[in-house]
Amino acid sequence: MNRPDEILKEIANVIWEQIWASTEWNVVGSWGTNKLAYTEIQDYPALTFLVRGIKFQGRVFVALDESNDTYKLFLMKEEGEEPQLVCETINCDQLGEIIDQYVESGDDEDEYQASLAKILEDLIM
Repeated sequence: MNRPDEILKEIANVIWEQIWASTEWNVVGSWGTNKLAYTEIQDYPALTFLVRGIKFQGRVFVALDESNDTYKLFLMKEEGEEPQLVCETINCDQLGEIIDQYVESGDDEDEYQASLAKILEDLIM
């Protein structure tokens, strides 16, 4: 849809603010987030950033679906690949939780804690 950069930047900033408003700082920090940018994906305005989580390392796209004021989450492991839609119809207060499930913690708390213990063990050894 080729929106002006100013509009894309404004929407991306709002998405980032909503992630921070719905998520504890240490959770966002655990994603290893960097290289934030505004973009469009499948004609949706979006925020994109790189992550280095336990479950996923690559590029995340959080796209605004203006038709129902919700978000879609896309993941892309390698630059140049087609981003994959992994979750849609996400409300703003769910953004951090949903991103964290795909990037860092998953659905199984015991599995996540075991992964953290393994990482800590590897660091100590």
